[in-house]
Amino acid sequence: MKSNILAFKNFNDFWLDRVHFFGDQTCLVDGEHPDVSYSYQELNDFIDRTALLLVQFGLRSGDCFGIITRNRPEFFFLYLASLKLGTLIMPIAVDSPHNLIQSLITTFNISLLFHGIPEVEQAKKVKTMLGSRPLALLALDELRERLSKIKPKQNLYDETRLDCPGSLYFSSGTTGVPKGIPQSPKNLLVSAWVLGRAYRFTAADTQMGIMPCYHTALATCGFLPGLTVGSAFVLYERFHCSTFWSNLAISEASFVNVVPTVLSILLKESPATILPPLPKLKFIGSASAPLPVSLQEQFEFRFGVRISNQHGLSETGALFFNPAEPERRRLGAIGLPTGMPIESRLITTTGREVAQGEVGEIAVRGPNVIDDYYRNEAETALAWRDGWFCTGDLAYKDESGFYFMIGRSKEMINRGGAKISPLEVDNVILVLAPKVNEVATVGIPDSLYGEDIVSFVVASKPNESLMEEIKTHCTKYLPSYKCPREIIFIDKIPQTASGKIFRRQLIAEYIKQHEI
Repeated sequence: MKSNILAFKNFNDFWLDRVHFFGDQTCLVDGEHPDVSYSYQELNDFIDRTALLLVQFGLRSGDCFGIITRNRPEFFFLYLASLKLGTLIMPIAVDSPHNLIQSLITTFNISLLFHGIPEVEQAKKVKTMLGSRPLALLALDELRERLSKIKPKQNLYDETRLDCPGSLYFSSGTTGVPKGIPQSPKNLLVSAWVLGRAYRFTAADTQMGIMPCYHTALATCGFLPGLTVGSAFVLYERFHCSTFWSNLAISEASFVNVVPTVLSILLKESPATILPPLPKLKFIGSASAPLPVSLQEQFEFRFGVRISNQHGLSETGALFFNPAEPERRRLGAIGLPTGMPIESRLITTTGREVAQGEVGEIAVRGPNVIDDYYRNEAETALAWRDGWFCTGDLAYKDESGFYFMIGRSKEMINRGGAKISPLEVDNVILVLAPKVNEVATVGIPDSLYGEDIVSFVVASKPNESLMEEIKTHCTKYLPSYKCPREIIFIDKIPQTASGKIFRRQLIAEYIKQHEI
C-alpha cells in the first residue's frame, strides 16, 4: 500500500490501490439498515457506475451538480464518483430556503440536482422558480435503479489528475455572495492522511458518521481519514440524541466526529444516561467550532469519554489536533499542527511571523490547501499572500507548540480602540453551565465607542436573576471594558451550514430591531 499520497495519478489510482489491499473488507455500512454494507471492491463498482451516469447526463470535468439529501450511502456514490471524474459535487443543506438553492444553482451553473425523497417537493419548487432555465432532477431512489443497468467503462479517468477539483462546498464571502471552495483529491487525501496519522487509525478501526453530508467534516474528519488506512465507516442518517450512545455500541465504533453543539445536547438531554459498554471507543472528535473548556470538562466528567479537539477549514482540511489523552493535551487549545507536509505559522497583517505568546493570524500552506476560490479573483486575492493561505483565525502559540485560538479577525470587537475577542467573553459566561447552554458575543454599533459588547445567551431558565448573575460573573473574570453591556436571552444561536456561530446574523437582527 502506497503511503505517499502525492504519488498517485488521480483519485481512481488511489482507490484501486486501496481495493488491492482491502478489497473484501467492509468500507461503508448503512447505519439505518446494518445489513446493507459495501466492501472496498463493491463500493468501487458503484462509484464507477455512478461516474458513467454523470457522463451520460452530459457532465464533464469542471461541471457542477448539486445534491440535497440527508445522509445515505448514495451520497458517497456521487461524492466519490465526482472525485474520480473531476466533476464538482455541491452538497446543499436540506433546510436551505428555496431562494438560496436557486441562487446556488444560478451562481455555480448547476444543471443537475440529486435529491432524497423528503426533499422532492423542495427540488420541484426550485425548478419552478428557475423558469426556463434547465435543471434536471433525479431522486436518489431512482439513481439506484439506473445504476443497476449500467456497466462500468474502462479508461473513464485517463484525463483526470490528482489536483483536479472534485467537490465544491461553499461558504459566505465578504460581499455576502457565496464563495465556492473547490477541493481536489490531492487536498482531501493529504489532509485525511495527516489526520489519520494523528488519530492513530488502523484498518481494525471503525468510524461512525452522524454529521450531515453537506458538512465537509463528514468526509474530511471521518470517512476519508479512515479510507487512507482501510477502516470501515458506519453512516447514520443524522444525529439523534436518543440513539447516539446505542449506535456507538452497535457499530463498535472507535471514533465519531461531532461539533460542540452535539456535546451540549447530549449533556442537556441525557442527564441520567447509563452508557452501554463501549470497549472499542477511543475518543470522540470535536471540530468545526471552538470547544469551550467547561463543556469538555463537564462532558468527560459526566460520561467518562475523552474528547479530542481538532481545528481546520473547508479550504485546508484539518490543521491542528489536540490529543484526547490528558497527559498529551492542553485544555483550551485547538492543538498541535498536524505536521508535514502541512506548514502552519502565525503572522501579523504585514506578514511578519509573531513571537511565542503573541497573537497572530494563522497562515498555512501545503498540498492540503485549495488553489483558489471558484472563479472568484477578489476573494482569492484577499486570502492568499506570498503563497500562504491566511485563515482569518487569530491565535497564539505556547512554549510547547500548542495553538490557542482567540477568535476570527473579522469578528473582533473594536470598543473604543480596544480589540476584544468575542470567544473570550463566550468562554467566561459558559462557566455558568448548566444554567447557560450556549453563548454568542458580538460587537454592536455604538455612538460613543464605535462598537459595544452584547452577549446572546441560550439558558435553561432565562430570567432577570440569571441576567444579573451573568453580569456579576463577568466583572469577576473580565476587565470592565470587556464585560457585555447587555445580555439577551434567545431560544437558539444561529449557525452557518458548517456549524460555526453566525455572529453576523445576530448583529443584523439586533440592528434591525433597535433601528440603529
